[in-house]
Amino acid sequence: MKQFGTFVILLILFGLPLSASPTKASDLSDGKLPTELNVAGQLLSLNGIGVRQYMFVSVYVAGLYTVSTSRDENELLARVEAAKEPLAVRMYFKRAVSEADMRDAWRHYLKKNSPLPWSELEQKAEAYLKTIPGVQVGDILTHTFAAGKMTVVLNQKDLSSHADSILARTVLATWIGKYPTTEKLKRGLLGEK
Repeated sequence: MKQFGTFVILLILFGLPLSASPTKASDLSDGKLPTELNVAGQLLSLNGIGVRQYMFVSVYVAGLYTVSTSRDENELLARVEAAKEPLAVRMYFKRAVSEADMRDAWRHYLKKNSPLPWSELEQKAEAYLKTIPGVQVGDILTHTFAAGKMTVVLNQKDLSSHADSILARTVLATWIGKYPTTEKLKRGLLGEK
C-alpha cells in the first residue's frame, strides 16, 4: 500500500494524468486543435488525435484531418500520393524543440518510411528539412496535402511548399506509416482507442 501511495505522489508531482486519456480533442490540445479545418476550399474533419511523447514528456498533440474518415493508414497514404483529396496534420507543441532536434528526428523517420532508396529521396527531403524550424511552447505547425502539393505552415506563416507526391507520402508516413514516431500516436491519429 505504501508503494501505491508513493506512486500517486510521483504522478501528482510530475503532473502526469491519473486517467488514461482525455476523451475530447480540446482536452488533449488545450483547445488548440479544432474539429474542422478548411484546406483548398474543402472542409476537413478531425480523423483522430494523438500525443507524441518522449520519455514520458508530451512533446506535441497532433490531429489528422480528412474529407472522409479512415482507419486504414495505407489508404490514407495512397490518398496523398495520388492527390485524391486533401488531408492535413496539425501539431500543437507542448514543449520547445530545437531546430536541430526537429530536423534530426524527422530525418530519421523519413529515412525509415521512404518507399524509395534514401539516395533517391534525400535531396528533396533535405530541402524540406531546411524549412523546418525550432518551435516554442504553444506553436502550431501544420502540414497540408492538397492537389499534389504539401504545404508547411507555422503559426499561420507559410514556410514551404513541395510538389512531390512521394515526399508528401513519406512525411505523412512519419505519423501513420509502417514506422511512425510512436505506435500510440499513430493509433490516435487513425482514431483508434
